[in-house]
Amino acid sequence: MKTIIYHFALTVVSRKTGANVCRKAAYNAGCRITDHSTGIAHNPRKKGGVVNTTLIAPKGHSQSLDREEVWNEIERMERRKKSRLAREFQITLPYGLSDADNWAILTEFAQFLADRFKTVIDVALHRHSRKGGDKRNIHGHVLMPTRRHDGEKFTTKIRRLDNYYHSPRIVFALRKKMAELTNRTLEKSGLEERVDHRSFETRGLKKKAQKRLSLRQYAMKQRLEADYCESEREYEDALKKYRQLLDRECMALSEKLTQAKFEMDTIIDLWKRGIAQPPPMSLVAARANGTLQLDAQTRAQFQDFISWHRSLPPEMRDPLSDEIDKVITVTLKMVDFLNRDRILAKLEKDAQQSLAPMEKQDDLQSPGGLS
Repeated sequence: MKTIIYHFALTVVSRKTGANVCRKAAYNAGCRITDHSTGIAHNPRKKGGVVNTTLIAPKGHSQSLDREEVWNEIERMERRKKSRLAREFQITLPYGLSDADNWAILTEFAQFLADRFKTVIDVALHRHSRKGGDKRNIHGHVLMPTRRHDGEKFTTKIRRLDNYYHSPRIVFALRKKMAELTNRTLEKSGLEERVDHRSFETRGLKKKAQKRLSLRQYAMKQRLEADYCESEREYEDALKKYRQLLDRECMALSEKLTQAKFEMDTIIDLWKRGIAQPPPMSLVAARANGTLQLDAQTRAQFQDFISWHRSLPPEMRDPLSDEIDKVITVTLKMVDFLNRDRILAKLEKDAQQSLAPMEKQDDLQSPGGLS
């Protein structure tokens, strides 16, 4: 059984924070509502994404309610500048269910709230509305006034949710009720997914709860992930390119080193046997430089890779790039070492020391040496 994300948040619509319940109801329902106290018409019809919406009254009460009248009556009754006008439940719904199934879950939960708290409930089902939005973004808005409704008008305040002792227990029970309704519908639909209203700690899971991101934060996260993926692809392409170049150059360099060593060993062996004369040192130097030296373009590419790789933060490096850096560095040092002038000078000095006894013997046999 797979557990999916469960989000059930309760917020308060309060004048203390500058909220307006008519504006909130208009947003949820996606319809035009005029605030009679200010004369402002709230009309978010262009928003889109509203799948369904309705008003639900307690059982036995009239269901013919007008949304604009309901919320304007709440605005008129609440006179204090810090009044709490309504409470809103924001609930995520399973992506695998149809809109009809999700709407049935929401309306059943709204009817449960209306019967328990004896008030009118404004419920709306939303989908993603922006171009390129996440199609999994299916959620419900359940707006509940802070006053009871007797079938004709609003009456007394609902205080139990304001109580610090009772409120957490009531909210937990509501979370559990919503999870039960969702799981029952998932089971009827033949889906394996389930939701769990309990915390990770209560369930014994060593996981941290994710913070809900606002629309702007989520869009920023998507942009950053897209940029990171693009940078990661460029990074992998660059590594692949340099790895191929390194393999090709290392193979060519290995062949050149093997050939140069074989030629040098052959010449020295023939020289020691007296079959051939030692080649001039200028020829040895030319042979070494022509055989062992990297071309300028390849050396520049290797050095560019090393500079680029070492400029990266340590957390962005990987074992492959570190190994390539190490091999390139060793290769450059090896080539530079094999082409150093002091090595050629040592070869020339050794050759002169080997020829010195022969030159001395020739001097003794010359006429100048007998005088």
